[in-house]
Amino acid sequence: MGRKMAKRLAPLLQGWIGLWGLFALPLLAATPDYPSRPVRLVVPFAPGGGFEVGLRPLAQELSARLEQPVVVDNRGGAGGIVGTEIVARALPDGYTLLGGSVSLASLPGLNKNLPFDPIKDFEPITIAVTSAYFLLLNAAVQVNSVKELIALSKQTPGRLRIGSAGNGSTIHLAGEMFKSMAGIDITLISYKGSGPAMTALLGNEIQLLFAPTGTSLPQVNAGKVRAIGISSIKRWKVMPGIPTLAESGLPGFEVSGWYGLLAPAKTPRPVIDKLYAESRKALDTDSMRERLSANSLEPLALTPEQSAQFIKADIARWSRVIREANIVKE
Repeated sequence: MGRKMAKRLAPLLQGWIGLWGLFALPLLAATPDYPSRPVRLVVPFAPGGGFEVGLRPLAQELSARLEQPVVVDNRGGAGGIVGTEIVARALPDGYTLLGGSVSLASLPGLNKNLPFDPIKDFEPITIAVTSAYFLLLNAAVQVNSVKELIALSKQTPGRLRIGSAGNGSTIHLAGEMFKSMAGIDITLISYKGSGPAMTALLGNEIQLLFAPTGTSLPQVNAGKVRAIGISSIKRWKVMPGIPTLAESGLPGFEVSGWYGLLAPAKTPRPVIDKLYAESRKALDTDSMRERLSANSLEPLALTPEQSAQFIKADIARWSRVIREANIVKE
């Protein structure tokens, strides 16, 4: 009976082995000499914006270090879902990567049925860089600190208006977090992007706005708007006189923009390790630090394990903010 069964199973087993070989061959081939062809870095947004200064310089540096082109492929749509799904469904061989950002962490709280799981469907490589946001005021608002702003808001509920760069944007969620933690009633006004929101602040259509430090610094230096707080956990070395919101009466307040690299789940660990090692080396160079600093970004180079924990914590944070703000899932 045993010999007969073995004969019957032999063709089936050979078929399984053959199929396994077809699927495993690209992975096995990718590891020893990786990379042996160009690497595709999918950015799930249209060209421009923070990815240009946050990740493109890293992609250029990695191209030189890996001796293969790292090609940025912008695949915008549905708030980042389209491009992110492309990577989630890609072959896990290290040749298709995701340019991730804080938007990846906000997607679960904003969407009922995502076509991917931000945790299970990806292997984090590194959270590469981070940025902070100023809390800006129109020059006409006669307060000099976050505490004074909160007091004024409580005296005139609903009167002050804060801008948003669109539903679910970091600027929007930072505003919602501020409202919730400060316990104030301010009116949210949504715009199609951070540029129109800044224009509205300059024109006093709105009185408050969270805006990236790099893009808003020229207006602050020109005295067109005033920065009374910064969203990071520590003060920004470029303008150390501006206190954090956490030390301004809102303990625990922290909003950080970030950009990083992720691969599809089950990407071989040697590939992840090589990409992380080369990214860390690139971010540690003087030239890269200067390029990032010029755009108000700071290198992080978190390990894959640290990056995974970072993303999980960010998802939990933004899901809570979205829930408390009663933002309806789409």
